[in-house]
Amino acid sequence: MLVAGPGAPPDAPLALVVHDAASPERRADFLAALRKRPTATVLALTPAELQLWWATSGGHRMRCAELAWGDELGLPALSPALSRMQALRRSCGLFLEDLPTAAAEARWEAFSALACAARDLLEELGPASRLPPRSSLDSGPRELLASTLGAFHVVLGAELPAEPGELAVPTPEPDAILSPLTEPLLADLARPLEDWLEALYLLPASVGTRLSWRLVAVVPDEAALHEAAGLRWRLHQHLAMLPDEVRRGASVGCEGPAVVTRAALHGALGTGLVRRPLQRTAARSRRQLLLGEDVLSETLAGPVLLEGALRQEAAQLIAATAEAWGRGSSVAGTLELLFGAWPVLLHLVRGGGVEDALEGIHEDLAGSSDPGLAAVGSAALSSSWGDPLAVDRGRPTELLRSLGPSLVRLQETCIEELD
Repeated sequence: MLVAGPGAPPDAPLALVVHDAASPERRADFLAALRKRPTATVLALTPAELQLWWATSGGHRMRCAELAWGDELGLPALSPALSRMQALRRSCGLFLEDLPTAAAEARWEAFSALACAARDLLEELGPASRLPPRSSLDSGPRELLASTLGAFHVVLGAELPAEPGELAVPTPEPDAILSPLTEPLLADLARPLEDWLEALYLLPASVGTRLSWRLVAVVPDEAALHEAAGLRWRLHQHLAMLPDEVRRGASVGCEGPAVVTRAALHGALGTGLVRRPLQRTAARSRRQLLLGEDVLSETLAGPVLLEGALRQEAAQLIAATAEAWGRGSSVAGTLELLFGAWPVLLHLVRGGGVEDALEGIHEDLAGSSDPGLAAVGSAALSSSWGDPLAVDRGRPTELLRSLGPSLVRLQETCIEELD
């Protein structure tokens, strides 16, 4: 077992446990026992899962890791190009996901630690002379966000797609299932907010997810940093005024709005550097443009699936699944993995199309000769998952007791077939 050392960043796993291959039932029992641990993530992986996660997603996050017990793992060093790619992807995850979530939940100590971690990464990646001044340690949240937004703009704005697309991606039609959120959200949006924005989106978390969205405001590249940072708080206040059943029932991830410059979003999504690479694929067909110009129509042109996206997505789902077994997880978030993200990833790994209907994917799983996969398909077909009015934010203890082995089996099968 590796335990994160004192130099590890705040979003690193608490520990990494490597174990021999075992039955899904036995692994699920072990993971259920780990629910008694602290809330920080503990990854429990087979050697095959470890190799993929380490090389594709998380090796650098165990910086200064200490061997608590067992044999040395002998993991390979990452190439400079791969290390840079990991660092860019992690900076996107910190800025576009972790910081907005911490701000929405008023976890200001965590917000400060995450902002400092993001700024540290961006200083390693970008030309220091072009980055805005770093905020002092006693700066408030808005000052920290403004400084980090400026650094993110400089670094990600310099990342351009290797093969820019020649044709724009059409703007998707509004999703009727999201209207309980979008209609009241836009009904009384203050005019000054509209004037500030180039675009306002709901972006899906990834292919296969149905209830995980992020409200993303796109501001001009020349926007004043302190005013752009203040826009995030104004959007959050506006969301908070919506009825609770609308704000919390329509989506899992809409409570932490993110504000980003046009160039930085182009660099992040155009090159697939977001934490979950299939978010780029999902945004092509499911992004919801609420206001302004569809600035992503050209950004998302080019290949539907970028090179390495499936392996990178699998690595991120491994980490997300570890969190699903943790104390802070919910039924809704676990079902996003069990019925959405993992089945679709497996479908793509097997050569399926990104536009194939999720119901058909569930039907294929239900007919599988693998009992663990068949259980997922059958449960999905008989559930109301995907209905924003049926979101369950309770603890997933019973769900994991019944379908935990199937969740493990989905992960195992994806890794096996990727190799």
